[in-house]
Amino acid sequence: DKIEVYRHKNPGACLNSGLTPDEYYRSRSETYVNPHEGAAVELIEFFRGYLVGTVLDLGCGSGLATRVLGQAIGVDRSPEMVARYVRETGCLGVVGDYWDELPKADSAVIVHALHLCPVSRMHDFRWALRSAEVKTLVVVSPLKRVAVDLGLPQVEERIAKLPRGKTVWGWVFHVSV
Repeated sequence: DKIEVYRHKNPGACLNSGLTPDEYYRSRSETYVNPHEGAAVELIEFFRGYLVGTVLDLGCGSGLATRVLGQAIGVDRSPEMVARYVRETGCLGVVGDYWDELPKADSAVIVHALHLCPVSRMHDFRWALRSAEVKTLVVVSPLKRVAVDLGLPQVEERIAKLPRGKTVWGWVFHVSV
């Protein structure tokens, strides 16, 4: 069985739908498509050199980053999304939050999902990354504020544009152990 269940905590922040992330992804697990996919793929490809060794795909959803990279361990708070991730990528999936105990890894990527980690849990998220021995974190998001809230040393930044002018940011952060 490729799904492991780690501790699963409170539902966290609500989305514009009025649903908690758990409710949102449970109801849309089979149909969800990342609305920023083109820009996300461009940024993941650009930062690929930082994503070495064992990679965690945090907030993995259906596995966009894993499909670009070819291999990763998916982590998502939604058991339904983890089941889809495992089915579509063939890779190991773990049910858990960003601040839970994470599998050991060399690097991690999080695509359009860091905003689901409450600012009050960012310290716990940094601790979880360090405990998992992650050295490098790549973040892709249409929300520039998430980089400010992360509180890790930034190594590199890049911007990608979607056809309708939407900006998506990508950052590389050093996670000190």
